[in-house]
Amino acid sequence: MNRPLIFPVVRSCLFSNTSPHGFRLEGVRWHNVQHYLLAQRFAGTPVADAIRSAATFEEARQLFHSSDPPRLGNWRQTERDLMEKAALAKFQSHPRLRAALLATGNRPLIQEPPFFRSGSALISDNRLGCALMQVRGTLRRSAAQKAAWAARRAADKQAKAEGKQGASNQEANIQDIDRHETVA
Repeated sequence: MNRPLIFPVVRSCLFSNTSPHGFRLEGVRWHNVQHYLLAQRFAGTPVADAIRSAATFEEARQLFHSSDPPRLGNWRQTERDLMEKAALAKFQSHPRLRAALLATGNRPLIQEPPFFRSGSALISDNRLGCALMQVRGTLRRSAAQKAAWAARRAADKQAKAEGKQGASNQEANIQDIDRHETVA
């Protein structure tokens, strides 16, 4: 079994949602994944725009906590989907990050600490680790598809080149036959 890779949830960690690696998603530029997630609780409101525009994660978090986010029925599932979507955009936008994530192989990814606070209770959770493993799989499939496409293109070019060469050889053979017929 693969040893888990435990990563800290700090700004300096490449895998963290607060790492300073911006990306474009749905035509909008985001400072990091966490800016995107916080703003989505207020989607379509001026608060969402203010969070997106916040210069730092701390400022975005302060705006989030100073506002009353609407109650969303299945926010945990929605947040997980949004986190995967934003993380995919982040890793697609930064080749170095993409290479680092793919280099983790099949190791389980575990955020440290793997919990969040709900009121006074700590709840075990590894949402970010799970999202990153999904993103890693998507990136792998995408890389495999690109490699297959490139191989097909190379094979088509080679076949085309051989076909042209074959046609040239056929033309030369016909010219040889014509010369022999006129000489004879």
